[in-house]
Amino acid sequence: HNFGKGRVVCIAADFGMTDAIKYRYPDLVNMEPKFRLLKVVEHILAGYFDSLALVEVEPGDGIQVITNLTDDRRRVLVGLFNNDEFHNWVGKFRVRNGEIAQVTEWVEDKSVRPAMWIDVTIPAGEFKIFEIKTKENCIPPIRKIEMR
Repeated sequence: HNFGKGRVVCIAADFGMTDAIKYRYPDLVNMEPKFRLLKVVEHILAGYFDSLALVEVEPGDGIQVITNLTDDRRRVLVGLFNNDEFHNWVGKFRVRNGEIAQVTEWVEDKSVRPAMWIDVTIPAGEFKIFEIKTKENCIPPIRKIEMR
């Protein structure tokens, strides 16, 4: 692995999780009750994991984002998946660290004009994959969290 040692976040389940969630209609759900992170734990972890994201997407609702960092730290692949079968997703995304030098949309095999924010429309049930090349390293600094 070329990118370092990585990090592990560990939560003691007894102290970071709720009791089992009760379903309103358990016979309809037909699965084991789920657990949720406590709001305070969710808040702390959300800030940490958000700091690891290579891209920012607006609006974040209704779109699945998958990123792939290559050996070249100035090149990242961004997959945007519209899982809504009835509505187009209209939004934009940007690389969090580094100025965009080149953008290629792979599905339609076309070049996109580089800008701070890349405008995107994804039809219902479709996806787009972008290859982004930045002028410098696009890996954001990792935010440290300390819990005492």
